[in-house]
Amino acid sequence: MLNRRQLLIVGAGVLTSSAALQEAVLAADESTPIYGGWIKVPGAGRYAQRFGSVAVPLRGTSDGRASLLWPYYEKAIGGPVKPFAQSIGDCCGEAGVMGAQFVSGIQIAHKRRPEEYMGPFSVEYTYAASRVEVGKGRIRRGDGSNGEWTSESMKRYGLLRRAKYGKYDLTKYNGELGRAWGRSGVGVPDELEPIGKEHPIKTAALVTTWEQAADSISNGYPVLICSSVGYSGRFDRDGFQRHNQVWYHAMLLIGVDRRKGKRQGGCILNSWGPSWSENSVPHELGTPSGAFWVDSWAIHKALQEQDSYALSEFVGFRKQSLDYNLY
Repeated sequence: MLNRRQLLIVGAGVLTSSAALQEAVLAADESTPIYGGWIKVPGAGRYAQRFGSVAVPLRGTSDGRASLLWPYYEKAIGGPVKPFAQSIGDCCGEAGVMGAQFVSGIQIAHKRRPEEYMGPFSVEYTYAASRVEVGKGRIRRGDGSNGEWTSESMKRYGLLRRAKYGKYDLTKYNGELGRAWGRSGVGVPDELEPIGKEHPIKTAALVTTWEQAADSISNGYPVLICSSVGYSGRFDRDGFQRHNQVWYHAMLLIGVDRRKGKRQGGCILNSWGPSWSENSVPHELGTPSGAFWVDSWAIHKALQEQDSYALSEFVGFRKQSLDYNLY
């Protein structure tokens, strides 16, 4: 029997396997049962800022290197990576928000910005904003979003800390709240938008090749990967998972290995909790909880679907200087 996670994946795969069916998802009426995760919108990314054009100075910087982002993030948060555990098909919001958290942590721990880490951030806010404020309610039934709308929502509507805002309690993840706000014609509450807009992601660039993704990671920028490329759920002896499934899903690239003589690949953080796979074999460079390594060619295949984005330049929370004359 399929569990809830598998049902979301299979349902999305059946219903979004072609451009025609994707259009049907966008126009479905309220009686149509649709299970979504990542929904490729025809024409998405056409006008996006492209990593290959804007990051020319970074070209080739990953050659021969291993680059891992999670040690910097863990230093900023003061503990190990805690993967999200989605309860609805909001994987684009989950991966996008985790990407923003990584950008914030890396700015603090690696680039030594005078900021405080104030995450985690609300998935519900970003997910709903991507579907309604950015996507204009085009997904009329079921869950799901895409990389373009998610990255654009973080640029235009920012990130919202997990906290209480008047009658809105966002201290804990609530998938049903994200689903309610994400309904066509609803959207995030107007009074929360000015708060979120104070802390946007400033840059999101479309990544279309393995080399671009590796260069992005080697310079401290995680990559939101949205595609139909799925994996086995089991680790091989090298700590890799094999691409042999179709998932309409979003995840976050947080590490790459391009060392000479080594198996070329990347580390992807999932949003299905800490122990979703059937076994656990760590990669020689390490594997955070809820993450797994995959081959470079599989990542390249996913990026060729034209809906994955390098995230950078989070407008964070400035450190507060204490006035000791007050004491």
